[in-house]
Amino acid sequence: MDRRTLNLGILAFGTTVLAARLARAQDVDLDAALKPRIEGDPNAKLTMIEYSSLTCPHCATFHADILPKIRETYIETGKLRLEMRDFPLDQYALRASAMARCAPENRYFP
Repeated sequence: MDRRTLNLGILAFGTTVLAARLARAQDVDLDAALKPRIEGDPNAKLTMIEYSSLTCPHCATFHADILPKIRETYIETGKLRLEMRDFPLDQYALRASAMARCAPENRYFP
């Protein structure tokens, strides 16, 4: 995926999220937007904290190749919870992570 395609995808996603927010005419709940995004059982004994950037090719490889195996083996079985933390490496990742945080919690991981 080249940078232009990524930027267009980010722009399309952000426009969709922003339009939905404006249509409802609600303010963004900052406390909800800033709290950690957690996938899996909140009471799992193990917690994996991932710092990732939405424009990092290494993070993309991890999410495409490794994370599905971790999900299947550990997260879906209740052994592990995944906590995502944004670590934007550039202005595009910063904007994309801010837009992703505006989405409802149940839409963050999909």
